Amino acid sequence: MATSAATDTIYISDDVRAVVDANVEKARSAAEAFRELDQPAVDQIVDAMVRAGLKATGELARLAVTETRFGVFEDKVIKNFVATEFLNDYLKDKKSVGVIDSDPENGLEYIAEPVGVIVAITPITNPTSTVLFKAICAAKTRNAIIFRAHPMATKCALRVVELLAAAGEAAGMPAGAIQVIPMPDNVITHYLFKHPDVDFLWTTGGPRIVQLTNEAGKPCLSVGPGNAPCYVHKSADLKCVVVDVLISKTFDASVICPAEQTIIIDHEVYDEVLAEFVRMGAYLLNEEEAVRLADFVFEGKGD
Repeated sequence: MATSAATDTIYISDDVRAVVDANVEKARSAAEAFRELDQPAVDQIVDAMVRAGLKATGELARLAVTETRFGVFEDKVIKNFVATEFLNDYLKDKKSVGVIDSDPENGLEYIAEPVGVIVAITPITNPTSTVLFKAICAAKTRNAIIFRAHPMATKCALRVVELLAAAGEAAGMPAGAIQVIPMPDNVITHYLFKHPDVDFLWTTGGPRIVQLTNEAGKPCLSVGPGNAPCYVHKSADLKCVVVDVLISKTFDASVICPAEQTIIIDHEVYDEVLAEFVRMGAYLLNEEEAVRLADFVFEGKGD
């Protein structure tokens, strides 16, 4: 397999380079074989993968909590359901092969073509549901996918891929279409981002890896900023706001990015909103407690 000048400038040992190149070559062959499948064959593969993932939702949730020590088991089960059954409900009747739509008035036909080989970055916060989601989407669109999991969530990714690859290949998916490269070295990710046989980057992670993805010079899909503030206008249904924020903040121990981290409240309803939070079981820190907590979280910068 030929490598580009860009990858040659990235220091990576010859033995590791050989392993990674072999993974990419296997994915490339799988992507080419995937391209030949028709819609019924693709849907059969996706159905098998969804069933395998759905059956293992509890196992994968337990593994995620055990390995990462993040989150809540029951909530991770829900996320695994969303990434399998709920996702399949959305995808199952959609075309992803050949002509998928037409515009007779303008004489246009829209044809779905696979991208090829995807490198997918997955986070510690959603270590199984993200792999389930991306692998099923890749199969639906006839793409091969190579996962780079967070170093503290590699076992999770390996188990998901083991289950989905076995089910998918038994249903006709080309071997090597779903892989994990488990070695944690960051240089491997940098190497893959510049690899000439990688066609697309799909990143879920923190600001630094998103920046690297966006600057890699390849087509990509990355997450945007998380931990958004919540503005509470005086006209809002205040009780509903409080319940929604509490549910959001307590779901999976608030490790997911969309959870509200800051609430900005109109001064006319400020006291009412705080009182409702307390009534619903939230704990309101006094000034001393707030400083102590900030010092602990931000290493002495609470003042």
